[in-house]
Amino acid sequence: MKRYITDKSYSLTTSNNTDSFNTLKSEMTSKSLQRLKDKNAKDKYYRNKEKRIKKKIKRLKKQLRQKRLDAVEILFEERADRLEANLPASERWFRELYFKEDITRNITYSLYKDEFNRPFNTMYIPDVCNRGYRYLIEIDGGYHNTPTQQAKDFKRDYYFHKRGYITIRIKDRDMESYKAGIEAVRARIKEIEGLSNV
Repeated sequence: MKRYITDKSYSLTTSNNTDSFNTLKSEMTSKSLQRLKDKNAKDKYYRNKEKRIKKKIKRLKKQLRQKRLDAVEILFEERADRLEANLPASERWFRELYFKEDITRNITYSLYKDEFNRPFNTMYIPDVCNRGYRYLIEIDGGYHNTPTQQAKDFKRDYYFHKRGYITIRIKDRDMESYKAGIEAVRARIKEIEGLSNV
């Protein structure tokens, strides 16, 4: 009998220990799960915060680039205005002759009108630019014969060629060069008009 009671008490003790262990285990599991949830929530919060910061930096960089572009455009406009106000003798000579030709006289669309000393893509300021017929006219003074300037002219012509423009160069006070340039302009207009009628 005594042994039975002992065994029973042992059995009860073991049962109680098992229940306590299971309770403790479930509590620890729930705490671990909660910690894991908290950690995941915290990680998610910081990931979202990092994304927001990256978006903000991207937006600020874009605004800064736009401000720089606006500043460059203003500088080019001012430079073009100075060039127009202080025309070199070579350009004055050209314009006196060119205005008499009045090649774009009958054109009503401003796109097909000649522009004089206006900025092009904040890169260059051509002497004459026609965006509709896609040609440029450059009046070359004596300094254009130097190797350094010729290299710059080649780079400039290539820049416009890639964008579908032709560059017509006229030598300063050279009537033969002027006449050849005017013929090239007329041929270009006919070419573009022919393409538009196809």
